[in-house]
Amino acid sequence: MALAIPEMKGQSGSSNPCIENMSSEARDLLPQVAEGKMIFNTTTGCLNYYQDKRWRIFCEEKKKAEEDVVFDRDSGTLKYRINGQWYEFAMTKQIDGEEEEPADSYVQEELPPDSLAKLPEDCRKKPTRPYAGKDLVGFDVVTLEANMPLHGQGRWSISDGEGGQFVDASVNNTQFKGIQGNTYILKWSIFTSCDTLSDEVMVRIRPPCDPEPSQSFAGMDQINVEEAYLSANNPNYGQGNWLVVSGLGGKFDNAMAPRTRFTGTAGETYVLRWMIRNECGLTMDDVIIKIKPPCTPQPIQADAGRDQYDVDECALFANNPGKGSGKWSVVNGSKGRFERSDSSQTRFFGLPGKTYVLRWTISTHCASTSDEVEVKFSASCPSEIVDVRDGQRYHTVKLAKQCWMSENLRYRPPDLDSYCYDDLSVYCTELGALYPWSTVMKGEKKEEDQGICPEGWHVPSDAEWQHLIDSSTYDAKEFREGGKSGFNVVLGGSRYTNGTFYNRGEY
Repeated sequence: MALAIPEMKGQSGSSNPCIENMSSEARDLLPQVAEGKMIFNTTTGCLNYYQDKRWRIFCEEKKKAEEDVVFDRDSGTLKYRINGQWYEFAMTKQIDGEEEEPADSYVQEELPPDSLAKLPEDCRKKPTRPYAGKDLVGFDVVTLEANMPLHGQGRWSISDGEGGQFVDASVNNTQFKGIQGNTYILKWSIFTSCDTLSDEVMVRIRPPCDPEPSQSFAGMDQINVEEAYLSANNPNYGQGNWLVVSGLGGKFDNAMAPRTRFTGTAGETYVLRWMIRNECGLTMDDVIIKIKPPCTPQPIQADAGRDQYDVDECALFANNPGKGSGKWSVVNGSKGRFERSDSSQTRFFGLPGKTYVLRWTISTHCASTSDEVEVKFSASCPSEIVDVRDGQRYHTVKLAKQCWMSENLRYRPPDLDSYCYDDLSVYCTELGALYPWSTVMKGEKKEEDQGICPEGWHVPSDAEWQHLIDSSTYDAKEFREGGKSGFNVVLGGSRYTNGTFYNRGEY
């Protein structure tokens, strides 16, 4: 006799004349229960059957025709719709008091051969490779993390463990409820009419513990970064630590800190796990970090060339930028300019007496390098100066990168001793004045001080005289009046302390 399954409507199922009706309270007070006994639970509106020394429960709402699952009252079977076709799945039943082997309500049976023939035939594509997700631990309900099929249908089943139930075994991320203290092996299968592939995950349902470790949150994924600054949650209960799940060569600044820096290999993708654990267990969450791949071409190291000091003209010689582009810039100094700022070899123009710091930068779209050179221009040397003290004009000449007066000084300070040769003023005009050393220094103590010289000039030191001699390409006679050097020194003679004058034209 086929079993008539009652119509079920949530918690208010109607009684069934073929099966004993009983409340949950009355069921639990039964002194002995025969294996395979079935009742209709009037408390829950569910079908109950006794197997392996415990009650198994089957609750299923009657689905509408347009939905994918329906309970058929006439056949007493559960039907699923796949690709528009309906297929039956065997359920536990009892015939005239005889027992048949029960099947768990959440386990899909093999499709009948005639049903398989009705499925669309496309064996060129295999089922999507299944991934059942990572192992899970919970004390009541866990949310599964399998992949969604791109080709084929997915179905959960229990490979090992008693008393567990899926909310919807056809959903990849369905919830699973088990009995505390039990460990389950769950199988995620993806199938077509041609093939079936499976993967398994372990789920442990443990008793409650206080305090539970804080729920882990690893932060947001970071893509194409040079280095990652991680931002996981700080646990209220438990100790956290980071772990590299996949990826080569990465490291944390501090693997125990929720907020820390992670550096990795260019182009590598990492899966990092933030785990929070205490004596009750652990929670974990993963984050993906993708390190930016190496950039090419990298610029070569810039070389601005050698420093240049006391130059009248500046010719720059930097290295060629190769695959990059080069550019000059002024780092320090004013009113200078380049003949061509984008050329490694160019001229630079600056002010006399000024020092400049110039930077040569080589750049690509990846990065840039730079180097600096110091350039010091020699002081300017005007062709003529005016002594504002008496209006006398003097010619100048630039020799050995120094500016010299090319005439003897004619200034006669009113408060200091000075003389004209033979005490004739015409000789001061022609030859320049004669001074005792005390007048030349004007009370100052060392050469290179201004002394009796005009503003901006100073008494030459022995070292400066020697530099002039050593650096010049002229012989001695070329420094005298009419010589090629332009120095035009005239030999004005000397005066002795007794007041007599000697050596005009000779010394």
